[in-house]
Amino acid sequence: MNTTITGLRVTTDGDVSRIAIPYDAERGIASLETMYELIDCRTVECVTLWDSIDMWADEEGLLTGSPVLNPLATTFASVSSRYFRPIFGNVLLLGSNETTGDTLSLDMDALLNYCQLAPLSDWLPELEHAARAETVPTT
Repeated sequence: MNTTITGLRVTTDGDVSRIAIPYDAERGIASLETMYELIDCRTVECVTLWDSIDMWADEEGLLTGSPVLNPLATTFASVSSRYFRPIFGNVLLLGSNETTGDTLSLDMDALLNYCQLAPLSDWLPELEHAARAETVPTT
């Protein structure tokens, strides 16, 4: 059964938008092609931030001709205490089931809860706005 999952896209210039990704529920996987398109990359890397939140990043972001640091994504990674490298390029924030490994829709309330932590609190207004916005259609 195909459906969609929702999450947030965070660009290197700090733009945060709500997105929808095709999802194959039987296989428990999201569309990699859509992820590549939304992040503008060829390969993705999953970075687990918290128990129910994953960040999907450009695996080759640092290797491009002119890598661009993503300050918000880097802040998420460092605050979660699980990933201590800077994040380059655009990223997607999606939900996850830690037991099964399935990718799920992002629990916006859980994300906003984590954002109460400094230094993420500086980004809270932008994230709250994106969490309540309409989903950006994919092409």
